[in-house]
Amino acid sequence: MCNRAAQDCCISRRHCKGKMAGDGFYDNFEKLEDAVKSLLNRNDGLLKENGFLTAALDEKEREVKALKEKISALRREKGAVKDKVDVLLGRLDGLV
Repeated sequence: MCNRAAQDCCISRRHCKGKMAGDGFYDNFEKLEDAVKSLLNRNDGLLKENGFLTAALDEKEREVKALKEKISALRREKGAVKDKVDVLLGRLDGLV
């Protein structure tokens, strides 16, 4: 018989398949329980790591956006400087 109380045990005793408590049957359940606990702990760790990585990614995306805006501003400034240089070169050509 198994270790379950009579009221908890099914009539046909199919759940224990004729195994007795001391023959490793419950050891398998303990191993399964340990494996499930381990997986749940690993899942918790991965969820925390995912949170940290998501926050880091958000920060990097903000940095990329700021750098793209800076590049755009520098390109506009470069264009304005080029236009001024062209004007000055045109004036010099007129003097020569």
